[in-house]
Amino acid sequence: MIAVPVLLSLATGAFAASASEWQSRSIYQVLTDRFATSDGSGPSCNTGDRKYCGGTYKASHLDYIQNMGFDAIWISPITKNIGNTGYGDAYHGYWPSDLSGLNDGFGSADDLKELSAALHKRGMYLMVDVVVNHFAATSTPPSLTYNGFSPFNAEVSKGVSRNGSSSVSDITTYQDLLADHHFVGWLGDTTVALVDINTESQNVVNVRRILAIALKHKLIIGQTYNSWIKNLTSFYNIDGIRIDTVKHVRKDFWPEFVKSSGVFAIGEVLSNETDYTGDYTNYMDAVLDYPSWFAVTQAFASTTGNIALIAQNIPETQKYFKNGGISTGAFLENHDQPRFQSWTTDLSLVKNAMAYTFVTDGIPILYYGQEQGYTGGLEPASREAYVANAFSEFQLLIASRITGFASIAGDSKFLSTQMKVVANNTHNIAVQKGKLLTALTNVGSQGAAEKFELTGTGYSANEQLVDVLSCTNITADASGNVNIAFTGGNPQVIIPVSQLSGSGLCGSAKSTTTTTSSGSNNGATALGLSALLATFFGIIGMHNCNTIGPREPTSPTSPVAVYPPPAPPDNENAPGAAAEFYGFVAWATTAILWFIYIIWALLPDSVIRGIGITWYPNREWALLIPSYAVFLVLLTYFTYFALGIYATPSYSDVKSVTDEHARYAVQTSVSRSTVPQVHDLPIGLVNRVLYGKRRRSKSSVM
Repeated sequence: MIAVPVLLSLATGAFAASASEWQSRSIYQVLTDRFATSDGSGPSCNTGDRKYCGGTYKASHLDYIQNMGFDAIWISPITKNIGNTGYGDAYHGYWPSDLSGLNDGFGSADDLKELSAALHKRGMYLMVDVVVNHFAATSTPPSLTYNGFSPFNAEVSKGVSRNGSSSVSDITTYQDLLADHHFVGWLGDTTVALVDINTESQNVVNVRRILAIALKHKLIIGQTYNSWIKNLTSFYNIDGIRIDTVKHVRKDFWPEFVKSSGVFAIGEVLSNETDYTGDYTNYMDAVLDYPSWFAVTQAFASTTGNIALIAQNIPETQKYFKNGGISTGAFLENHDQPRFQSWTTDLSLVKNAMAYTFVTDGIPILYYGQEQGYTGGLEPASREAYVANAFSEFQLLIASRITGFASIAGDSKFLSTQMKVVANNTHNIAVQKGKLLTALTNVGSQGAAEKFELTGTGYSANEQLVDVLSCTNITADASGNVNIAFTGGNPQVIIPVSQLSGSGLCGSAKSTTTTTSSGSNNGATALGLSALLATFFGIIGMHNCNTIGPREPTSPTSPVAVYPPPAPPDNENAPGAAAEFYGFVAWATTAILWFIYIIWALLPDSVIRGIGITWYPNREWALLIPSYAVFLVLLTYFTYFALGIYATPSYSDVKSVTDEHARYAVQTSVSRSTVPQVHDLPIGLVNRVLYGKRRRSKSSVM
């Protein structure tokens, strides 16, 4: 048997980068199976089949990624997954079945170690996705067996929560409900059940067991979550981890898990609530900035988007996140959400949304294919196979625009300086981070030219500035103010001309200093971010100019509609005068008919004839008419119920995550924490806890 210290001593050291060192990085996210095959070509397959496409760990396209300016790569989860299911293969890596094995569809352990070594040789970091909350299964109780969930198969009653209700039997208060909501039920469905792991059990977290693990067929001791992640990061020289479905696991589980990993950890908390999401930065290094993603996508998905959402989000992020926006990962696309260009075909809107990702306080993250204008909607459409010939198609342009970021000496305080809103109005917003000033607009490429006056920028009187995206020179006025003129709806990223030296941008000479294997600071300066954007927008422009064939429709329901749809006016749902009038007519008619029916049903024949009515239905209709009316009412309810079911979108429909009628409520009178937030709670459980169990007495049933 080989003990853990011996095994760990065999591994070459990773960078063991700190959170502050990761802050200077820019991350390129890939789905391992969809990026590059072992023979060096791009995988080609039908995305809709949900099958493996053949992408592996083989490091054949690192030049492409590094030349765009990215110095870290985030890959798919590496653990063994379940096989074929009703939803296809686990090509994405998020359906784990065995912590002790590797997903051999992505390559071998040696392949992964070679990828890690190749990245470190270039001064780049490796981030690996990990799944802790659940294991995957193709059946549900009672037919589900738990023998395949290694290493928890011998600890079934303690390791796996068999059904959602068993863990909440002792809930008695509303606060208990909030504390317990992370693990009351399973994710997924009956086709692929995501079986909840009972991370509340110390047997799961700390139990000591000996398992054979497929890492060169050596034995590793202490194979549980904390020891598993420690061994995983050490053996493969991993520099950081991205943690899936963080909010579904109790919060106090995470600090020890992150500490055991020994590397930077960023978590996925899918919520648009800034205070709720921000609290998780007290338990790990950073989280993906979903609140900002919701704001940015709604602001730039159409020319009627709400720019104010971004202005509201920035101070909230700085208030609720441990280190403000610095402890976040900024993104515009990922494998769980529709690609941004499935919502709009206006390239200027795309550039503005993308620019915000790179100039905000968080670590910029780019999802593979985003630089080439991929347009896939909800998964699996957003998990396209990378086109094989795309690498050479854009290489020439990249080579002409890329700059040597690592050789540029920037402001050492840039990374720790939090972004501020300089100004905003209906369609425009300007934000500033140090000397980096960014002006964004959602007027669109066909919008009228807009002027935007920015004061309080901190620039010197008459200071010479440049927009690095268009290389347009700008001069601050005598007070240091800047007047922006938007053309074609394009964003502007402005820095002082004095900081261009050595960048290779806008006619300046490029630095010849090379990057060493000890690391780099590509994203560490305002200039580095600006150069990355300039390179990036050039690629996007070239891609869109050379796109051949039809694009996907802007909206999943219309080939011409902008998606998400523009926000309707506040009074859209207010009843109109016509609706009120017809409602009154319907009520009055019903009342008159009811009065006539009562007269006919109750008055004697002699009285009816006495008032001049000589013909009327037989009295046997007195019961048939109400019965028929009840039938019509029930039929109406059934019809509405059926239409409601038909109109309700499925879980995979884009409308289940984007509501065209939704509003962001602006709360000014009370704190958002006044009302406790409830997330992911089954409505039946909420009712049972809040209202208790009520049983009807036998007398009420009779």
